[in-house]
Amino acid sequence: MSSICIIDYGKGNLKSVFNAVEALGTDASIISHPAELAGYSHTILPGVGAFGEAMTALRQNGWVDALNQHAMVERKPFLGICLGMQLVAEKGTEHGEHEGLGWIRGTVTRLQGSEEARVPHIGWNDVELAGNPMLYDGLPSG
Repeated sequence: MSSICIIDYGKGNLKSVFNAVEALGTDASIISHPAELAGYSHTILPGVGAFGEAMTALRQNGWVDALNQHAMVERKPFLGICLGMQLVAEKGTEHGEHEGLGWIRGTVTRLQGSEEARVPHIGWNDVELAGNPMLYDGLPSG
């Protein structure tokens, strides 16, 4: 049986993620200590805020080694949401240059906005599926 944990490192929208997981009919736990991670099969790392501050919070609270062990060594499923996904890159350049978890090669940089495409874009949009990729099997457009 799988067990999902949502990491609380002080930079995430925990309740939104928790509610989304529960709406899918799956149980989840919010954990705030790296030692708790070993008891879970799946990890979600949400995130809101700046790259450097988030990495500092992960380091100061002992999460970096625990996440590396869990996701990269033990190969347990990991999902980063918003800033949580950005943190898996080698580095980020928001408010200076900051080292990330380094799981994915590359640098996270700020997107340039315009009048037509504001950044950040917050809101709801319809998604129309192109083709029939396996990832979207069973999901309707909309």
